[in-house]
Amino acid sequence: MVIDSDLAGGVVKVGDGRGFIVESKHSRMVITAVHCLPYFPPPISIADTGERTYQDLLGPLDGDPCVWCELIFADPVADIAVLD
Repeated sequence: MVIDSDLAGGVVKVGDGRGFIVESKHSRMVITAVHCLPYFPPPISIADTGERTYQDLLGPLDGDPCVWCELIFADPVADIAVLD
């Protein structure tokens, strides 16, 4: 399998796992697996931003995680998460 070098740049480190960047006109998100998250925030709709924010979770594949992000969607059964 050949991976286009432009596409390979869209893969990032998410904790001990991996994710890929999805970019739209107004934002950039990372799609990953829930099991890559260091903890799962409370499953309540009134959870504040601090409970959904991960410090230094994202980074380049060959480096240390250094980017903060917020969990905007998670399905622990399907093991998928969206980070913004």
